[in-house]
Amino acid sequence: MLCDHFYPNNVSLKAVQKGTSEKGGFANIEYKVKRNSNIIFTGICKAFNSELKITKKINLDSNVLSIGITINNIGNRIIKGLYGSELNYSLLGGHSEDRYYQINGKKPIKYFLDSSVIEQDVKSVKIINEYDKFSVDTKFKRPTRLWRFPVFTVSGSEAGLEKIYQSSVLIPNWKIELEPNKKVKMEFKIIVKEI
Repeated sequence: MLCDHFYPNNVSLKAVQKGTSEKGGFANIEYKVKRNSNIIFTGICKAFNSELKITKKINLDSNVLSIGITINNIGNRIIKGLYGSELNYSLLGGHSEDRYYQINGKKPIKYFLDSSVIEQDVKSVKIINEYDKFSVDTKFKRPTRLWRFPVFTVSGSEAGLEKIYQSSVLIPNWKIELEPNKKVKMEFKIIVKEI
């Protein structure tokens, strides 16, 4: 959850799924953690051949998780590309009618949790689980592009090898262009509710 990724502007969804176009090393570093009324994660690493500092401020208030991510270019090069923050939701029933996505309040054409899609101008993405009677709604401060795709595993059974849905990956992503000593901030909220 909240794994940081950097990609070139022209990256394909397939390349994101395979992890073949990563332009940063933040997915593999250890962050410093500071706790007060919020939890603050700070990490420094390279992306696009420039040193960056990422600060993630997280606050939990009842059923609302507020997330602020600041990227600061502390290197000496301009960086251009895409930044994505990976969210993973392990909900059963990847291809069930009672578990589905809503994008900006509407059920999309490809609504199953095991679908792979690029969504544009997303203000909110909601995962609804009617069977267990809850929803997880992610709301963005400003519209974003969203990559979403499933994670499958292969398991052996009496019938042979089976492909089994494990989780849904959501990667909201933003175009960034940062000169040295400049920063950008992304904010969103994750709200869990009974339905």
